Amino acid sequence: MSNLGPSTDRPAFARDVPREVPAWLRGIYAGLCLYLFLAALNVLGAGLGAFGSDSDLLTRAFALGANPFIALMAGLLVTMVVQSSSFTSALIVTLVASGEMTLGTAVFAIMGANIGTAVTGVIVALANVRIKRNFRRSFTAALMHDLFNILTVLLVFPVEWLTGMFHAEGYGIFTRLAGWWLI
Repeated sequence: MSNLGPSTDRPAFARDVPREVPAWLRGIYAGLCLYLFLAALNVLGAGLGAFGSDSDLLTRAFALGANPFIALMAGLLVTMVVQSSSFTSALIVTLVASGEMTLGTAVFAIMGANIGTAVTGVIVALANVRIKRNFRRSFTAALMHDLFNILTVLLVFPVEWLTGMFHAEGYGIFTRLAGWWLI
């Protein structure tokens, strides 16, 4: 009788070795994941296409977007809903490239996306609400991330709004006021 465990012919250390997944099964899994990813993109495109068919809605929405505060809030809201600043940024770049959004509006919308991306940290921190010590740490870290993003926007927003440094036209409110007084 050996001392290897309950009625087994293999040593104890051999039972703990995980089996490797065959390469063909990993290939099928990767193909399935790629298919699901492409299907999700197709659904997302179809959903955005529904907004594109109602051009009056888009015209009104982009007219409101000329206001920098509304553009900031729109970027923040879209990023909060989709939980991806990369998606929001790609959407904004596409809208600018198609001519539907001006570059000046896009700058403020990207700032909103920067703030909106910090919401994910707060949501994750709320998962620890039952464990007091972990909640304090995670919520503090999330708020520091939020604070950093908000302070950055509070610093850059007025500079951009007043000077128009990032506008394609290169003018902000100061230049507009100076042009109005000169006329």
